[in-house]
Formats: sequence, C-alpha cells, structure tokens
Amino acid sequence: MANRERGEQALVVGERTLIARVTTNACVELEELAPGKNWDTVRIAAANGSRKDLCLYFWTIFRDRHPDIAVAEDPKNIKKVLKAMAELIDEAGGGDSPTLGKWLSDFSTLNEELSTGRIAKGKKGGTPEPAADPPDAQPAVGMTSIEMPALSV
Repeated sequence: MANRERGEQALVVGERTLIARVTTNACVELEELAPGKNWDTVRIAAANGSRKDLCLYFWTIFRDRHPDIAVAEDPKNIKKVLKAMAELIDEAGGGDSPTLGKWLSDFSTLNEELSTGRIAKGKKGGTPEPAADPPDAQPAVGMTSIEMPALSV
C-alpha cells in the first residue's frame, strides 16, 4: 500500500500494483547509471517529451520498492535498463497515454507538495493542509532547500 505522506503512489500495470517513490539512493544510482543526468534534469526532460528520460524517470521511481523490475539483466547497462523501462511504460499504456500522463502529473504534484512542506490530504483543489510528519518518515527527494546543522571542526 502506498504511503502518500512519504511521496508514494500506486500504479496498476496489468495485474501488478507498483509503488513509486523517489529516494536519495535511487537518485544517486541514476547519476551513476547515466553520467551527466540527475533527478532534476531527468524529471524536466521527461515532462518535455524525452522518452529516454521518461524511461530513466520510471527506473528511478521504482528502484526503492521494486528493484526486481528496475534492475533489468544488468543494472549498469543503460541500454538494457532503458529497454526494460520502455516495456513497463508500454504495458502501463504508453508514453502518450492520457491515463499514464495523469498518473505522472499526480505523482509530480504529490512530491512537489511534500518538498514544499504541504500536502493535500484527499482534497481536490483549494489550499492543501500542512503535512504531518509520520513516525520514521523520510523527507521527499527534490526538495527546494534542505536545512542542515552547522558543522564544527
């Protein structure tokens, strides 16, 4: 089950329910897999129609909860990773599917709300309510600012 307050969202593909979530570890792995790319460049390029970046986006969001589908045969071989994710996207309706487009938009909105410290709890429209931090929750990735304590040496 997806935990909305952790930025998770379910996607039904065939008979499987997949849980998407952006994690720091997945973003680091993305940068290792595709040098010169990072979460922000992939997210923006995918939103602007890049199919390669859409595949990288899917790979990143499913790494945490579904490493089996986001690994391919060789996780360091970008061509195999892209092929596996393209097949998953096609199974989910394809990159031009209005249903998949809405799902991606909802996932993006959810994570943007988390990164700004606000999350809409079951409301459509209007001003979202402030999010409560659930116990042991991890912050969403892609935050616009991160406060860190000063280091003393």
